[in-house]
Amino acid sequence: MLIDSLVSVLKAIGKDIKTIADSVDKKADSADLSSKRDISNTEFTKSIAVKADDYSGIKLYNTAGGYARLECAPEHNTGIIASIIKRDKNDALKYVLSLPARNGTLATTDQIPEGGLGNAPFRQNNTSNAHLIKNNYWGLWTSTGTLNFDWFTGNKTPYITFDAGGIKIRGTLVRHVVDSWHNPANGVYWREWSDGWLEEGGYCPISGTPSIVTVSYHKPFKNPPIMTLTDVTKQDTTGGADVYKTPTTTNFSVILVRNNRQGFYWKAEGYKA
Repeated sequence: MLIDSLVSVLKAIGKDIKTIADSVDKKADSADLSSKRDISNTEFTKSIAVKADDYSGIKLYNTAGGYARLECAPEHNTGIIASIIKRDKNDALKYVLSLPARNGTLATTDQIPEGGLGNAPFRQNNTSNAHLIKNNYWGLWTSTGTLNFDWFTGNKTPYITFDAGGIKIRGTLVRHVVDSWHNPANGVYWREWSDGWLEEGGYCPISGTPSIVTVSYHKPFKNPPIMTLTDVTKQDTTGGADVYKTPTTTNFSVILVRNNRQGFYWKAEGYKA
């Protein structure tokens, strides 16, 4: 009888010990691991979940006492996924790096040459066919031959378009000079515009008193151009104003009326031949 009683007591004590051990394990499993259990060099075989508050995070300390904290963003913050915060040993804030809430790939330093943005793609007409490039120079490149800039949502006609024809604003080509020439010695020039308009002019000196002078254009016109003449005269008291004959597509003639003159400036405008 004594032995049976002793066995019963030992079994009861064993159950109590096991119950206590199970309780300790459960409490340890749910405890704050950073202060309750040494997990140095521990390999976790399951994901770690931290549920503290809207800014749940993990701190990674260095030997000087400073740390980097990786923390999530609140659900109502639709602009940020998470943040990496760097503080020194005195808990003073040093840096904050926020991860924007969007799909994409972070670029590494070797993908950003010379410390700037290099060969960065951007979407055009909802297609990634354009790039901002920096290969010893800044530029824009597109595989379509046309580069569009449009800040009006739903605008079917891009506000600004660049292509081989030039710059267009809302579909209308911006008029611009495509070729020109100028002689600084005497002011003779011609200027050709993107729409085919041609301007040219110069100075025609006169020696003696000829009755008629013929001037050839630098470039021919499609039709007889609009002419403008400006006399440069010395003092004279005879005759009236010089007049020009009807210009042709290649030249014009001026009938000289006054004597003792120095010459005249001329300008011709019209569409090129």
